[in-house]
Amino acid sequence: MESSESEMAAFHAVREEIFKKIEAIDGPNAFAYCKTLPNAPIAGLEITGLGRIGLPLQPQDALAIIGHCSQSPSGKGEQTLVDTNVRRSWELDASQFSLVNPAWAQLIGDLTKKACEELHVHSELEDVVVQPHKLLLFEAGAFSKSDQDSEKVPRMFGNMAVALPSLHVGGEVVLSHGKKELVWSSAHNSEWDVSWAAWFSDVPYEAKPVISGYRLVLTYHLLQDDDQAPQRAPGVEQVESIASSLKMYEDGLKTGRFGVDGPEFLMYHISRGYTQAELQLSSLKSLDRARVAILVEVCQINDFGIYLAKVEKSVSTYTSRHGDDEVERSEDITCLCDLNGKRFESKLLCQKECHLDGYDTDYEDPDDSESDSDDGYGGKSQQHWYRYTVALLVPPESAGSILPKLAAGKKRGNQGRDGAGGPKTKRVASGA
Repeated sequence: MESSESEMAAFHAVREEIFKKIEAIDGPNAFAYCKTLPNAPIAGLEITGLGRIGLPLQPQDALAIIGHCSQSPSGKGEQTLVDTNVRRSWELDASQFSLVNPAWAQLIGDLTKKACEELHVHSELEDVVVQPHKLLLFEAGAFSKSDQDSEKVPRMFGNMAVALPSLHVGGEVVLSHGKKELVWSSAHNSEWDVSWAAWFSDVPYEAKPVISGYRLVLTYHLLQDDDQAPQRAPGVEQVESIASSLKMYEDGLKTGRFGVDGPEFLMYHISRGYTQAELQLSSLKSLDRARVAILVEVCQINDFGIYLAKVEKSVSTYTSRHGDDEVERSEDITCLCDLNGKRFESKLLCQKECHLDGYDTDYEDPDDSESDSDDGYGGKSQQHWYRYTVALLVPPESAGSILPKLAAGKKRGNQGRDGAGGPKTKRVASGA
């Protein structure tokens, strides 16, 4: 018994919707980035009325700086006020200090370029302007509760912050975007190293209390000096939209809406060139990695498993004077790995319907071919092999039949999304 035309039409509509939404992902879903710079040049910090400040910052110099500072206000846009229950730190405006080492200006240019690369900024680098903003000083007990920067100046799209060498403990900055978090910790080797972070200006953040010492931070605005609208953090809506379509696929399987031919898993094609050793998220190329990383978030929402796989299709034909006849075809998953590269022994047969794009390799050159000599009747046999790499999306109801080892793991409390080896949605970084 086969699915009816209407049942398969319903499946094809859902499948096409999922595919188009994945294809619309045009870059990384990054909202923030942080890094430590062990060999950064000396900033050459000079403060009006104090002169040159040596680094790493000494306690007596920190107290002298505080004597020239104002308390940091809180609020959004022009509606700001000093409230030490919300924000407790000291600040100087950009007009009150300077950074006189020429090498520092070069470093800030390099950091701006790196920030644009990591945040996938659409503007050309020459159209991005970095504007000094504040010098912030956090003493023991200083913090900033959840905040989100408005467009403080026209065409502002992001923030960049650089923690200068100053011994401290605590003071982590938690950057949030939807269900994801990035924690920027500048405390590690803070007496000697420079640490920095960049994020889109609409990303909420919170600075945890400094436990001891002094945290000294330069802040910059990132501006777009072109005709594009100021860029914002990648929309959470994109992830939720794909998750909604994937839920329609899962519901169609549960209710029998797709008939008996609804595939028990889906495959999204990525590049053909990956080796078995490269079947892990960290080895994927830029756009492949961006799309699979977003699919990880989608699968976490839907409790799907997500894996990387090598697929081999074999097509046997017989050619005679009357034309070509297909004798046999098969399509197998020959290598299946989680996103960390752990391999699972699972021989799976693929249905044509499981390809999100209806992928047909018959129109491409095969990876390998064999041909027999003439059989004496003017005909010969040929066999072609096609190999490619896919991301495998497995609904929870299918995990038991497809991946028995993982299903057993789930009974021990290991959920499918963790078994898939996906990255955690919360990252803690000292910049390493």
